[in-house]
Amino acid sequence: MPRKEVTVRETVQATVIRPNQAIKLRARKECVDRGGVARVTGEEWLVKQTGAYLPGAYEEVVDVVNAYVLSEKVRAAYIGDWSS
Repeated sequence: MPRKEVTVRETVQATVIRPNQAIKLRARKECVDRGGVARVTGEEWLVKQTGAYLPGAYEEVVDVVNAYVLSEKVRAAYIGDWSS
């Protein structure tokens, strides 16, 4: 129950993580995530566990990331600088 000394700064909704999805989170300030990992301000990480995820007070959802499923037809992917 909010008290008069407390102000609501933001209402946060849970994000649903479906199979083959993850959410990218960013630390707003130094904190410890749900996995017990210490995070520094600005650090980004992925949460891949399916289900609803309600970010902590010092976490913000940056994006929902879809997985790329590689099949037998995909031989290779090269990501880099071709100029060298």
